[in-house]
Amino acid sequence: MPRPREVEMPERRCIVSGERSDPAGLLRFVAGPDGTVVPDLDGDLPGRGLWVSARRSAVAEAVRRNAFSRAARQRLHADPELPSLVAELLRRRSLARLGLAQRGGTVVTGADKVRDWVTRGRAGLLLQACDGAADGRRRLAHLAQALPLVALYAGPELSLALGRENVVHAAIAAGGAADRILQDARRLLSYEERGEDGATLLSGTGAGIRLPDAGGGTDAGRDGDSSPDGGRATEDAAAGAAPSTRR
Repeated sequence: MPRPREVEMPERRCIVSGERSDPAGLLRFVAGPDGTVVPDLDGDLPGRGLWVSARRSAVAEAVRRNAFSRAARQRLHADPELPSLVAELLRRRSLARLGLAQRGGTVVTGADKVRDWVTRGRAGLLLQACDGAADGRRRLAHLAQALPLVALYAGPELSLALGRENVVHAAIAAGGAADRILQDARRLLSYEERGEDGATLLSGTGAGIRLPDAGGGTDAGRDGDSSPDGGRATEDAAAGAAPSTRR
């Protein structure tokens, strides 16, 4: 029986660098009806796609060099605040994904419930408010060293997204929802051109992402601590949204 053929997504060219790459590492923009440059994070808006590397500095450079107009071969207006708008849209998208997971019953909040899920192996992702108290963050972070940890959002943001008050700790059940939430968080972090600071997060401070290595410890090259129970391998989600089939 013949093996199914793998569908290869066409590469796209960044209008700033001229480099061609997978759409997952790029952001798509389109021209709105009034000639305004519009971000298309989901890749489903009509019109010709104008692709830019998924970094704040690249979007800022596209605005500065009027690259959108040149690529579209028509006069377009790119707001100087476009890089910040993209960052805000990426952040909103990540938080909206948390709300979907909450409504799907795959989220628990509160230190006790999160600890229970972690010890029972139900959790696939740990979330912590980046402005939460260091002691509580540190204790759960060490307990869950075999899991990815995301601490990019402040407590009020998590509380609003999850429909709960005073959220500092949350766990997402292992599976597709956890993978997608981690993917969104890594895309946001990559856009802001910040590193994944595992050592700082283990101390209960800072904002960022910590990924376990294949042996269940912290990021390779970070602080070198390992999970007390040996952990389990966690497959890193690719830092990018699902590629679009549009131009």
